[in-house]
Amino acid sequence: MKLTPCSKRSWMVPVVALALVAAVTAPVAAQASAGSPSATADTTRGPKPLKWGTGAWTFGAYTGQFNDEPEWQPDGRADQLQRGALFGGRIGYNFPFNLFLQGEASNSLLRTVLVTGDRSRNTNLFLLGGVLGYNIQPMQNLQIFPEVGVGAAIFKPTAISSETQLAFLYGAGFRYFVSPKLALRGDVRWHQIPNAMRDIRDRLAGSAVPHPDLWGLELSGGLSLFVGGPSDADHDNVDDASDACPDTPRGYPVDMRGCPLDDDGDGVPNGADQCPGTVSGAIVDQHGCALDTDGDRVPNGVDQCPATPKGATVDDRGCPSDADRDGVYDGIDQCANTPPGATVDARGCPSDTDGDGVYDGIDQCPGTAAGQKVDDRGCPPGLIILKNVPIRLDQLGVYFNFNRATLRPGSSVALDLVGQALSQMSDVEIEVQGYADAVGSNAYNLRLSRRRAETVRDYLVQHFPKLDASRFTVKAFGESNPVASNATPAGREQNRRVILVVGGGSM
Repeated sequence: MKLTPCSKRSWMVPVVALALVAAVTAPVAAQASAGSPSATADTTRGPKPLKWGTGAWTFGAYTGQFNDEPEWQPDGRADQLQRGALFGGRIGYNFPFNLFLQGEASNSLLRTVLVTGDRSRNTNLFLLGGVLGYNIQPMQNLQIFPEVGVGAAIFKPTAISSETQLAFLYGAGFRYFVSPKLALRGDVRWHQIPNAMRDIRDRLAGSAVPHPDLWGLELSGGLSLFVGGPSDADHDNVDDASDACPDTPRGYPVDMRGCPLDDDGDGVPNGADQCPGTVSGAIVDQHGCALDTDGDRVPNGVDQCPATPKGATVDDRGCPSDADRDGVYDGIDQCANTPPGATVDARGCPSDTDGDGVYDGIDQCPGTAAGQKVDDRGCPPGLIILKNVPIRLDQLGVYFNFNRATLRPGSSVALDLVGQALSQMSDVEIEVQGYADAVGSNAYNLRLSRRRAETVRDYLVQHFPKLDASRFTVKAFGESNPVASNATPAGREQNRRVILVVGGGSM
């Protein structure tokens, strides 16, 4: 084999070194990206991941193989160093600004083969020197670095005195941290030793042997232990020395002080908050989710009407709305747009007890007889009174309170219609008949029915000047002549009545 000139080999140094480092570190980087606790950390507002190993002393041990291929072939003679195992140690310091400086010592046991017929010899190669490198840290637990160095190469063949030569180092490597203080390390290096074994080869093979550079390839791996530098017991990327919240649960995003972030201010840190973005002021559970006792989608603490019925439509304060003001909330109201004043049921629908088409609550004559035409007040328009035809005032909406001679609210509307009609009838006599239900004694009911008849007479006389009291006759019938059963409240209400009978006179 012919000698390969140094000039042709030197360009391969960085290319081969970088290619080997890429091949070795690719699976490591992939694993680190998937498993590193800081790989998915949000660093947009919080601290950046701590760079493990920076600002620390490092101590390491390594082993590998030293591969050498120099051959000397002057005048048909050849010498060759064969590869051998390598063992070494290092001590250094990693600066905070990515540079590192270290001292190394290693030993390789090589074999020297002398083609000229001399026997082969074992050769110890001692490498001593300093190395300068630059850390590229793509993730918290991975460093990739180029490195250069200079030192001494000491050759010690068997039974021959040693020789020391200047040596240079070019290479690249990686550190993969299994913990903040311990890393796996791998290196790919080219060792350039000009005039390697010059004196030794001259003695063994003759003084005419040229002295080309020796290029040795080192492949090594080992462990690195770090002393000092940043520490982070709670893994929040804030150095323990400046961590204001040193016991933050693992995985919680933190601020620059190392304290858990709480973006929505609900008292539950982002790392535990299962409902981020909770509205300000809302009361939340231990998971950070807003409580809503009445289920109206306005959280407790914000809800100003915390006992809203289920299904009611609410505003942004959590208070129900009632567009038609009927007392039944929107969302529950099945009859929206109820006219103001109408009496409604639980569904929000108006009732019409007398069936005259005018809702209860608006109907000013709520007892209108079935089929009777009414005006928009629910009262018969232009009441017509015929002589000798009894008029039941309860059918016009005149009612009395139980066990009383007082009129119920709303009765005055019907009495006003009666008074207006009677005022148009001159000189007629008006008989007012009072009745009661069967509750109580007959004597008591007789007196009660008289007082009720007198109440009607007095109202008409007081409110209509044309109706003189002398034209009225009051008669009491007590509980006699019932028009409905006294066994039910509705029947008793009909029996508490007053009847008008007009006779004589002219229209």
